[in-house]
Amino acid sequence: MRSRRAADLRAAAEEHRRRFVELVVDSISMRLPNAAIADIAALTGALVTLGATTLSYNFHAYQSELYPTRVRARAIGFVYSWSRLSGIFSGFLVAFALRGGGVSAALLLIAACMGIDALVIGVLGPMTRGRSLESISQ
Repeated sequence: MRSRRAADLRAAAEEHRRRFVELVVDSISMRLPNAAIADIAALTGALVTLGATTLSYNFHAYQSELYPTRVRARAIGFVYSWSRLSGIFSGFLVAFALRGGGVSAALLLIAACMGIDALVIGVLGPMTRGRSLESISQ
C-alpha cells in the first residue's frame, strides 16, 4: 500500500513537472496556453472585421468627394466594380498565404494590405477636409 502511494506521488510529481516545463517553454516561445487560443482567435477576427469595416466606410465616403458632380456616380461605380473584381483574387491570395505560412501569414497579409491602402490614400490622396466639392474637383 505504501509503495503504491509513493508511486502515485511520483507519477503526480512527474506530471506537474512536465506541465511546468511546457508552461516555461510556451512562455519563452511567446505562446499562450491552449485555453486562451480560442479567445485570441475571436479577438483577432473581431479586430480584422472592425479594421476592414472602418477602412471600407471611410474609403467610400472619401471617394465620393473626389470626382466632379457630373461623373461622380459613374466614377464611383467604376471604382467599386474594380474593387469587387479584385476581391475575387484576394481570396486566392489569402489561401496561398494560409497554405504557405498559416493563419499568422494570412493575417499579416490582410493587415499589410490595409496598411498600404491607408498609406497610399493618406500620402497620394488630396486633402478634402473643410473644402467644398467644387474646389476638390478642380
